Amino acid sequence: MKTLIRNSILLAVLLVLPSNSRAQAPLEQPNLIPGIHAELYSVDRLHSTLEFSIGFLGLSLVKGTFNGYSAAILYDPEDVTRTSVTFIADVSTIDTGSKRRDKDLQSERFFHAEAYPSILFESESIESTDYGLVATGQLTMRGVTRTVSFPIEHALKRTLDEGWGNVRIGFSGKLSVKRSDYGISGGDFWGIKVLSDDVQIEFFALGTVSNIERWGYSPAEKPTYAEIVEKTAAEEGIDIALEKFHYAREHQPDDYNYSSTDMNVLGYRLLQRRQYADALKIFMMNAEENPDDAGLLDSVAEAYALLGYADEAIAYYRKAIELKPSLAGALEMVRRLEALDAYSSKSN
Repeated sequence: MKTLIRNSILLAVLLVLPSNSRAQAPLEQPNLIPGIHAELYSVDRLHSTLEFSIGFLGLSLVKGTFNGYSAAILYDPEDVTRTSVTFIADVSTIDTGSKRRDKDLQSERFFHAEAYPSILFESESIESTDYGLVATGQLTMRGVTRTVSFPIEHALKRTLDEGWGNVRIGFSGKLSVKRSDYGISGGDFWGIKVLSDDVQIEFFALGTVSNIERWGYSPAEKPTYAEIVEKTAAEEGIDIALEKFHYAREHQPDDYNYSSTDMNVLGYRLLQRRQYADALKIFMMNAEENPDDAGLLDSVAEAYALLGYADEAIAYYRKAIELKPSLAGALEMVRRLEALDAYSSKSN
């Protein structure tokens, strides 16, 4: 997935193949973004955890999580210290097991979710020390940004899942922050300070690049035209394939499923096969026809990034972010691509 399988194609279903089958385009070699020299991973929410805890009356802990969050990792397989991450959480999804308490935490007394709907972390460096890796970055909560550093306790290097052909990386760690540093006071209860100032955060993040060859097209009563486009592109080229797509959609509107979701799946298959220019043409068609779909704009940006067109990629990522500010992958890519441009300008 690249972040990368976006909300616009999450309706696609896994196509189950025999266990002894190999993907057409396995991901043994990383699909690196030019200049950045890193591969973009999204975080597998089903196999990742995020938990915070805070002391209560000095006797027990209140624990919680955020049910709505996303993260993106630009992972350098040759040098993990050149890896970077963006994490963003939706404050309105805080979950401590008590709806009444969660509502209080979202209020102005604590996180003030209405004015500050997100928590954002952007890494600045990952250093290798005698004791392991240490990550440093900017953590923003309630409109306050501070530098935090924390050890990465465990790291999983780039690993290929032979069963499905997915690629995995992983990181886990713990950090402690003072809520008073971010203006999260909450006040006192019964005239005493009930809650600790220190908040412990613990996470395990499993990053994934999904093997799109194992993704099927959307289930529908009608056959999907994306399959015809895929076959025609391989035999006659992408331009002819798209011409036939437009003709069929105009003259045979009831015969096929012309889903933009299916076309996006095909686009990501082509990205995985390193057919970036062909994928871009599909993504551009989708985005032009659905200009308010942040996921489709994000797809265009990714194709441009893999082609090495940083300015075009940044422009489309920014359009996607404007529509959906919580796109961690887009936020991560913009800051890395802009940093690349800034470095190039200084070098010149």
